Amino acid sequence: MKVCIMCGGEGTRLRPLTFERPKPCIPIVNRPSIQHLVSHLSNMGFREVVLTLGYMGSAIEEALGDGSLFGVEITYVHEKTKLGTAGSVKNAQKYLDGHDFLVVGGDHVTDLNVLEFYRAHQKEKAATTIGLLSIDDPGEYGIAEIDVSYEIKRFKEKPAPGEIFSNLASTGMYICNPEIFDHIPPATKYDFARDLFPDLMEKGFKIKGWLARGNWTDVGSPHSLRQAERWKLQDITFTDIIGNLSMHGAQNAHKPIVLEQGVTDIKTFSFAPKDMEWLEQRKLSRDEVGAVFGVPDEIMGYGKDTFENFDAADRVLWTLWAATWTTVYAVYFSLMGW
Repeated sequence: MKVCIMCGGEGTRLRPLTFERPKPCIPIVNRPSIQHLVSHLSNMGFREVVLTLGYMGSAIEEALGDGSLFGVEITYVHEKTKLGTAGSVKNAQKYLDGHDFLVVGGDHVTDLNVLEFYRAHQKEKAATTIGLLSIDDPGEYGIAEIDVSYEIKRFKEKPAPGEIFSNLASTGMYICNPEIFDHIPPATKYDFARDLFPDLMEKGFKIKGWLARGNWTDVGSPHSLRQAERWKLQDITFTDIIGNLSMHGAQNAHKPIVLEQGVTDIKTFSFAPKDMEWLEQRKLSRDEVGAVFGVPDEIMGYGKDTFENFDAADRVLWTLWAATWTTVYAVYFSLMGW
């Protein structure tokens, strides 16, 4: 299956982040956002990738290479002048003709099931199917009104406050029949939402909507960038931290955590019951507990008491807590579940 990824925008709303890099190369959890997108599309079965490039396109080529690292084959198409969204896809027509294809923005971060999207379009035989997402404030996006058969009856790009008639926002992801190329003028600035869709609807072509479920955002503003960062961070099951670490009021709710010697400042750190079970299974001695939490030997005291008879260690910690290490006792207090 083919996908066209549009990467021609300059990302003006994200300046100064886009002064030295294109928007698709803004890092999200230490990877250019375009890499997350291509990986997801590859997992969904879209292995033939066409990228339309404009602003700082060489940086995008460097980030993706030939696509083999992501299991795809990439073709790059450069724009000499700004052609708009539909115009840039028209510029890549020779690589997209012959079959239905997916169109997405190069700044999209999503986990939507675009394979289901593609199959839904093929069943309907529409000229274009638009991915729609229900959101609270659709004013920054194109909005659509659909009937019971999901056919789009009205569509308006970025409506004014008094013009909002639906909360179904366009994701900027489309499945297109190659016949749309007959309605896009060549070498002309032409947009999907502002020009092509109204023209197709006026001519009586059927445009369908697909109701998306999942996470989607375009990394076009600081707010959406932060949202994308949160989603990707939630997908990470573990991480390594190198160097000194200072935590205040932190909480580990799911996974065991080992804080090694570099961790010297822990204030009100709390552990979930699973962490307590993990530590008990380890049968750590008092010296080992000091190593785990980065507590010096002179604070932990001596001996090899295990968690099974931790009362003695409790008395040692309680005595020293009042004088120096309030945080050590806070850790143990949390471990004991008191």
